[in-house]
Amino acid sequence: MSGNKDYSKDSILSYWGAVVMILAVFFIGSLYGMITQSQISSEHINEYFDILYETEIYSHGEEEIGNFISSLPSNESEQERLERIALWVTSNFTNINWETNIRGNSEYDYSNFGPGMNRYVYDPSGRLRVYPPSSYANNPQWIAYYKTGACGELATLFSEIANRTGTPSHVVAANFYGGNNHAWVEITRENGDLWVFDPTMYGEYMQGQTVPYGAWFTSVERWNIPWEKDVTYVYIAGTHEEITCHYPSIEKSMEVRMMRIQHLKSIL
Repeated sequence: MSGNKDYSKDSILSYWGAVVMILAVFFIGSLYGMITQSQISSEHINEYFDILYETEIYSHGEEEIGNFISSLPSNESEQERLERIALWVTSNFTNINWETNIRGNSEYDYSNFGPGMNRYVYDPSGRLRVYPPSSYANNPQWIAYYKTGACGELATLFSEIANRTGTPSHVVAANFYGGNNHAWVEITRENGDLWVFDPTMYGEYMQGQTVPYGAWFTSVERWNIPWEKDVTYVYIAGTHEEITCHYPSIEKSMEVRMMRIQHLKSIL
């Protein structure tokens, strides 16, 4: 009797073990299928944008940039030329912060194409923005074609045109305590001095925001970075070389910054 009872218990355990195994295989198979489908869709959309960039975006974006450069007067001062560039870059540009905070469009937002494809997003008007690691992220021709993004795209397009019109420049970025960031442009002036031009700040001024006139264009020594006490570090966007030392206003808040950096390290 006891032998039959034990055998029956083993059978039940074997049965449920098989059920669990089947369910596990089914779940893993479904998950693999979802991942595979996501990878396939991501590959397809990457191929699509490769074709679109080669056949349309690059040529049209480059044409926009070239036409604007050709329209620049030859008798303007360096500052006048840079502000004319900033005006063109920020005009007809959709920036999610401007749309929601300045223009009062609370419904404005970006949407993506589905799981695994969030490096490409589009806004309600169909303008496409690209995030890293896509090779089209912060691509000047892409930005000139779609005219959407935020401070990084504005700085990238501004720097591209400044370089092509005789003012050496590069995009600079700062990371802030709490996860935010900001991008602007460092330029080398005709006399060799290092200055800042912030196209985002210029664009906000032109939309009636309370930005002091000329605050977007000044020397690195005099520039007050927004939220300077929240800055963790400043770096050149293309090389990630740290250049916090360029900005004395940040260095003055070193004690506060170091305390916040240590706090970040303790919670990561």
